Amino acid sequence: MSRRIIGTRIVGAAIRNGVRALPVSTISAAPADYDEAALVEPKNPDVADARAWAWATCPDARFRDGKRALETAESLCKSQENNPRYTATLAASCAEVDDFDAAVRRQTQSNTLETDEEERAEGEARLMLHRGGKPFRDDTP
Repeated sequence: MSRRIIGTRIVGAAIRNGVRALPVSTISAAPADYDEAALVEPKNPDVADARAWAWATCPDARFRDGKRALETAESLCKSQENNPRYTATLAASCAEVDDFDAAVRRQTQSNTLETDEEERAEGEARLMLHRGGKPFRDDTP
């Protein structure tokens, strides 16, 4: 299942299920959705991961914040180092701050940990971007 960001009313449930949808029409709503979800569930690591993913990969530069993404993703990986999704978020965050060596290392680690074939294939595509010195932008409708 691909990473997706969903709207305000169902963001908590969606994050708990690992589903994210970032329709182009609601890109500007995504940061507010995650801020709201963080207020509702401040200790939920999936909420933190979703925020970090959006800060690292949002196609609209106004909503990206590589430093916050990296800090959040590093913290998540310290607490759950074998979580492929959190490790992929860390890879995307590293790429967003132009640390492509770390992005390649972390995405490779995520791909190794990942058991879902579709997620692994998406991870391989991100890995190719990072090897080419490019960050990933999640513009999946």
